[in-house]
Amino acid sequence: GNRVEDLHIDIIGLNDESVQFKSKLDKTVSEFTNKMKKTVDRAQYLFVHVEKSNKGGKNDHRFLYLIRARFGTPMGMFVAKAQGWDPMIAIQEVMDNLEREIFKKYGKTRDTWKKRRVLTKRRN
Repeated sequence: GNRVEDLHIDIIGLNDESVQFKSKLDKTVSEFTNKMKKTVDRAQYLFVHVEKSNKGGKNDHRFLYLIRARFGTPMGMFVAKAQGWDPMIAIQEVMDNLEREIFKKYGKTRDTWKKRRVLTKRRN
């Protein structure tokens, strides 16, 4: 069926992330999937990959986060990424970017489908 529960969600690369970040991640991912429920039929998977690198060297305890997301749908795979020092912002950004890509493509097809329906109605 096209219930979102069937969507395979995989989040990789989390090591000793903060509780705040993990719950922000969960919240952002479930907000995303709830929106997609209404847009995408039969979505297959969502992969979120969290990578962090210690760019600053030994004395700098900050990590640069690179977060990538892949969303598999019947209309193809959508990919987005974001990076930053604050993982809370990066995860929000990557899901927003992903959403924008999807709506760009699905919005188009939905409009043409709506137009077609209006035309057939007019004929009767």
